[in-house]
Amino acid sequence: MSRKWDSRKRRKFFITFSICASLFLATILIVIWAILLTDKSRSTYERSDAESTEIIKKNYIKGFENIESTGEFTFRFREDEINDLLYDGVQTLDDKHISNIYYEKVENDFHTFYVDLKKMPVKTRVVITTYVGESDSNTINLNIYSVKIGKVDASKYLVRKGYLTEEFINKYFEACNLPISYNESAYSFQIKATSYISMFPKGDFANLLWNEVLETSQCYSVNTSTLGLNVLFSKLRTTSELSKKTFETPLPDFYQELKDSLEVIDFSAMSIGESKTAYSISLDDFDHLLTESLPANKEEITSTLLSSKATFELVGASTKIKNDGNLDIAFLYSLNGYLVDVHQDTEFNDYSTSYFNAEFSITNSITFANQNKEEIKNYFSPLFEEIYKNVQKKVPNFFNFSETGKTLGIDLEALNDSHSSSSLKNSYKTLFVDSTSTAINFIVQKTV
Repeated sequence: MSRKWDSRKRRKFFITFSICASLFLATILIVIWAILLTDKSRSTYERSDAESTEIIKKNYIKGFENIESTGEFTFRFREDEINDLLYDGVQTLDDKHISNIYYEKVENDFHTFYVDLKKMPVKTRVVITTYVGESDSNTINLNIYSVKIGKVDASKYLVRKGYLTEEFINKYFEACNLPISYNESAYSFQIKATSYISMFPKGDFANLLWNEVLETSQCYSVNTSTLGLNVLFSKLRTTSELSKKTFETPLPDFYQELKDSLEVIDFSAMSIGESKTAYSISLDDFDHLLTESLPANKEEITSTLLSSKATFELVGASTKIKNDGNLDIAFLYSLNGYLVDVHQDTEFNDYSTSYFNAEFSITNSITFANQNKEEIKNYFSPLFEEIYKNVQKKVPNFFNFSETGKTLGIDLEALNDSHSSSSLKNSYKTLFVDSTSTAINFIVQKTV
């Protein structure tokens, strides 16, 4: 009986000891696990009053501040602005486990994202450390170096929970208005130049230029130091040195001046077949006409966070006569004072007989940054057509524009009919684009 009792006591002791030991070990493990997971650090950063759209516009305007002297546009977010935008993303998604996300550039090429967690057994956060990996002109790769909760690697856990995935992270960055995306297969965050450009304020004039930037890859790059965007608008120039023409005198009355010049020709002093230049439209006068026909509107980007602004507008024209007698018309586009030239060729055809009749056929392509842009990628055509329509409105008795034929014409039959002199009325007339005198010459030849 005593032995059975002793046996029961021993079993009871071992059971009690095992339970106590298990509880003790479990407690130790929980304490160790809690120590490993605990990270009481928290961001003390407070969200500013600036709206996300104003933050983007402010940095967009600042990007153009020095462009007039450098030809370069630079765009970046400061660390506090990134944290403003990250905060907005947290508020938008309202995830039950995330209380805040913030960013810090640590040192050299390392960048860290911190995620403060809530509803956890211990106070902790996720620390995602990244470094700048191999990048190209369009993309910065922030390769993930480590993902930790406290001192524990948490990458697989967060993938399992659906956080470290493209579906969640890309949705989050989109809510933040940040040009960042996550690539699971590359295990990296990516910042793309094209993503920056898609964020910029929209406008008809500005969109034309940014479309061309996207078509000219060598002019833009991402900056691995600032995580920003650099654009060399100088690369979009066809002519390296550009200046805007100014006109001190009013636009000539081409019709009346030509009529007066023709009326004073002394045909009696001319022999049959002899020619005389009655009138010339200089390239300066032609550029004056085109400049006064430019759309009056200009686009201004403003922000409540800045007193300065960014302005985009067409400001002038610069015409040259090519060796084949055709015109190369360059329209000057101002980006906050920096000029970029967009060229359009015109084919000249003279149909004159007894009256002046000619036309400049407008081609369906442009030259931009020394590259020919065919019609399908010629974003400027509608804008330039508006200019030629305005030319007709400005001098309707001299120039006319055909939308269907895409021609800027001169048809002066009515002027010829108004002449009192039969010698003048019946003289042979011709229009000639003269590369030597750099003018459009109106020539008469005595026929009778």
